[in-house]
Amino acid sequence: MSTVTVRQRQPRYPSDVRVRVGCLEPGTPHEGTELTTGELLEIHEFGKGHVPERSVVRAWFDLHRAEAEAKALELMTTHGPARGAELFAVWAAASMRNRITEGIDPPLAPETIARRLARTPSRKKAANTKFKGTQGPTGDLSFTPLIDRGILKSSIVGDVEVAP
Repeated sequence: MSTVTVRQRQPRYPSDVRVRVGCLEPGTPHEGTELTTGELLEIHEFGKGHVPERSVVRAWFDLHRAEAEAKALELMTTHGPARGAELFAVWAAASMRNRITEGIDPPLAPETIARRLARTPSRKKAANTKFKGTQGPTGDLSFTPLIDRGILKSSIVGDVEVAP
């Protein structure tokens, strides 16, 4: 399971707040494989075999560490530790899902695109046209790495624990 944990302990707060963001539940087996959504995300997070690394959680945190720390402190100061942590978890999960939507390199292999096109008849027409970036000619995000049906992307959520 790939997650980011942010611990915030401030002398003025009587509690320890733990925020987890990522694929927190293993999920059901991904279509066409025995892998759960959590296991599939873990493979992409680190890469394995012919699957290249497309880090969602680690790379997001590396890119947004200072922003995330400032956002967490701002929200916890403004809304209190528990509510601020909840708002931070929502913000961080949405930001990670946006990272997936924007496309994480490397691009899909031609074999993967062909497999996706063959599986869905409406996409076959798209195979004969050029498309910009990682989206299909009609803005179809299924040409974006880590997005096929949106199951993996929608599995990115946040969770908060507040200890007394």
